[in-house]
Amino acid sequence: MIQRIQTIYLFITFIVILLMLFFPLAEFLEGNELAYLLNAGGVKDISGEGNFEHIGTYPIALLISIIALTSLITIFLFKRRDLQIRLCIYNMVFMLGSIGMIYFYTSNIANETQTSVQYALPSILPFITIIFTLMALRNIRKDDKKVKSMNRIR
Repeated sequence: MIQRIQTIYLFITFIVILLMLFFPLAEFLEGNELAYLLNAGGVKDISGEGNFEHIGTYPIALLISIIALTSLITIFLFKRRDLQIRLCIYNMVFMLGSIGMIYFYTSNIANETQTSVQYALPSILPFITIIFTLMALRNIRKDDKKVKSMNRIR
């Protein structure tokens, strides 16, 4: 049923993960000056020198989109709790993958440009969404146990 608490958790996951598409994930500093910004669409040269080759980070954007879409689809599969549980687990794996991918891109760009990395607040959002997905998963399992116990009584 859509009015369950796990729906709220999954919807929060959907909203929070979408924020990652619109805000910078990391900043690269040359000395004390901001030189580059990493967001889901690529790396933006702030310094104005223009000597940096544009690196597309579209795999991050694709993975974030998959996570958001999976969260949204999971909300509407309330009649198929086993599939909901599996999709929540896959979604958490995708979130861990996005964390790894953000780290991979930031370390490669920092090594290539000889800059220091300062992670922005949206880069920790996958950790927050993992927590909300775990809470949703716990409540889906509770509902599943409750429905199965009612079936045994009949």
